[in-house]
Amino acid sequence: GGVVAGPVFKDVADKVYSTSTEIHKEINSDKSIVSSVIPSTKNGEQEEIQNVLSVLKIKSKTKNSNAEWVSVSNTDSSSVSLTPQSLEENLKNNIVPNLLGLSAKDVLFLLENKNMIVKIQGSGSVVSQSIPAGTSFTKGTPIILHLM
Repeated sequence: GGVVAGPVFKDVADKVYSTSTEIHKEINSDKSIVSSVIPSTKNGEQEEIQNVLSVLKIKSKTKNSNAEWVSVSNTDSSSVSLTPQSLEENLKNNIVPNLLGLSAKDVLFLLENKNMIVKIQGSGSVVSQSIPAGTSFTKGTPIILHLM
């Protein structure tokens, strides 16, 4: 009987051990680590950023609640500051805006709607742009953006 009972007992014991949470020590017992760190946030649309921050229960301070595009900076360990950017105003005047910190999605939306030819290298957020901010452009102007 031991040949059959041994494997059956092992299966039952494994099942009890793996499903009984009170037997195991909690791995992530230090809750203060999770709540004290503000994640890195990319620049972008203010509404999207505020939605994410509110879900994460992170306070945000904005200088202009009507601004569509903002740059993000951590002011202290508990809140984020949102500073308005004049991206669309610059683009309306055919001036290349400062794209640093924006995601590929936001950059493509902004520049391709102004008929610029966008080449993206890397992933993440924009760390450099081939055409400096403040430079005039025309339809079909190519721009290379390096992301990290």
